[in-house]
Amino acid sequence: PYPIPSYSEGGYDLLVTSWNLPLMDWNPEGLFETESTVPFGDNFYQYSSQDFDLAFDNYMQSYDPVARKSYAEEMQEILYNDLPQITIFYDQLCYPHDLNFDTNSWDEILWGNDDQSMENWSIPAQTEFHYAMPYGFSDFHIYTYSSSLAGRWLHQIYDGLAARNPLSPYNRAYTPNLAVLYTSLDGLTYNVLMNPIAKFADGHVLNASDVEYSYQLIIDSDLDAEDLWYWDNHVAVDSVTIIDEFEVDITFKTAYAFQDSILRLPIMPKHIWEGVSPQNHESQAGTWASTNPSKIMGAGPYYLYDYDTDTTLFIHLKRNDYYDDWSGVTPYFEDVYFRLYSSAQTALSAIVSGTIDMADGFYDFETNDLPGTVGYSLIGDGTLQELAINNNHPYLGTGELCPIAGAESAKHVRKAISHIIPRQQIIDNIMNGSGRLGVTACPSISYGFDESLEPHEFSIDLAKAEMEAAGFCYTDCTTTTEGFSLSLPLIFGITIFTTCMILLINKKKRKK
Repeated sequence: PYPIPSYSEGGYDLLVTSWNLPLMDWNPEGLFETESTVPFGDNFYQYSSQDFDLAFDNYMQSYDPVARKSYAEEMQEILYNDLPQITIFYDQLCYPHDLNFDTNSWDEILWGNDDQSMENWSIPAQTEFHYAMPYGFSDFHIYTYSSSLAGRWLHQIYDGLAARNPLSPYNRAYTPNLAVLYTSLDGLTYNVLMNPIAKFADGHVLNASDVEYSYQLIIDSDLDAEDLWYWDNHVAVDSVTIIDEFEVDITFKTAYAFQDSILRLPIMPKHIWEGVSPQNHESQAGTWASTNPSKIMGAGPYYLYDYDTDTTLFIHLKRNDYYDDWSGVTPYFEDVYFRLYSSAQTALSAIVSGTIDMADGFYDFETNDLPGTVGYSLIGDGTLQELAINNNHPYLGTGELCPIAGAESAKHVRKAISHIIPRQQIIDNIMNGSGRLGVTACPSISYGFDESLEPHEFSIDLAKAEMEAAGFCYTDCTTTTEGFSLSLPLIFGITIFTTCMILLINKKKRKK
C-alpha cells in the first residue's frame, strides 16, 4: 500500500540494504526528491525536503562541473542533517602491490572504476609492469567489452576528447584530452577544438573524421555496443558536424547535466576499422588480437603488442611512441603485461616473489591475509551499505508519537540510531578492514563527494542525548509516554543485530 506504512501495518520501519552506484558522477535522481516518492519513483524512504528538491534541481541543470560540485555538497549536507537513510559504510576492494610502487603516480579511485590510463605509473628502476587478473582476456573491442577487467587494459589503448583529471583543482572532473578546448552555450551543442598534433599509435593523424566515425559507430545497432541504450539516449547519427579537419560541433539529443561524460567516448581509428562491417567488429577484434595485434590501437599511451594463449595467458601492451607528442607525457613503463592468475593465492605468491607488481581487487583479498612484504591500496567500488528508514514512521519519520511530537524529534531519533552503529567494528570484524566509514548516500568515489562531513561517532552517550532531545528519558524523571514502545536498548538491539547478521551473510556470499 502507498504510502508505505510501518512494519506493524504491513510496511517497514528499518531496512538494511545496499546500493551499487559505480558511475563516478553521482546521480541520485528518483531516490530522494519529493516527486519521486513511491509509487511515482524509487523514493521508498518517503523523504520530502524542499531544500533538497531545490538543490537537486540546480544540480541536475548545471553544466558547469564546479557549480555542480557545489550543489552536490549542498545535497549531501542536507541528507547528512536529515538522515532519511543512514549510510553504514562504503565497500572497498583491496589491491595488493609491490611495496616500491609509487602510489602518488596513480589515482586509485579512477583505476578501480576503469577510468585511468597508466602513463604516469612508476616503480623506480623498472621498465615493465605486470598486473594479475582473474579473468578479462576474451574481450578485445573497446565498445563491446562486457568484463570490467577487460576495460582495465583496453582503456590503456584508446583515449577520448575528454578525460577525468585527477589533479587539483579538477579532482576527477572532466577536462579536455584529445580536445584542447570544448565549449557549449546551451548544454546541447558542444564546439570541440581538437589537438592538431594528436596521432594514433601507428603515426596516423587523428582528425574530425575519426570523431564522426566513432560517434556513429557507438550507436550502430549492428555493432551492439555494451551500453548502446545509454549512447542512443544522447547521440544521433548526425550529432557530429565537421567544421574542419580539427574542429567539430557535437549536438546531443537532450540536455544532460553530465554531458561532458559523453565526450569521453574512446576515439576509434577510422582508417583501421571503416572496412569492417559493424556486425563483424567484435569477431574481427578477436582475430586481430591473435594474428595482427598492433591493429588493436588508438591514441592512448599503449597499444596491443601480443596476446599469448600458448603458455600462460597474458596481454602484452607496448608504449605508444606518438603519445608524448600530443600529451606531453612519456609513459614510464615501456611494456605492460596483464597476466591471468586463477586464484588469489597464486596471484599473491607472485607478488611476494616479484613476478607480479599488482593484483586486481576482484580477487577479494583481505588485508589481514597480506604479508608485511606486500603493499596494498583500498579502493571504493561505488557500493554502499545503508539502513533505510521509513520517513512516515510515527517515531522515526514524522515524530508524531515522540514525547515532544514533531519532525525534529524524529530527526533526533534517527541521529541516535546513527550514533549506535559501530561502523568501524563492522568494517574491521565483518569486512576484514575493507571499507570506509559511511557518511551520506553519495558514494565516496563520486565527483563532488564532501570530504568535510564526518561519520557519526559511535557513542551511547551521544545517542542518549539525541533521544532526550526528542523527549525520551533515561534517568530518574517524571516524563512518561503512554504506550511508548521505542527505547534506546530496543533500537540498539534491532539495529546492530540486523546490520551485523545481514552484512555477515553478504560477506559469506562474496567469499564463495
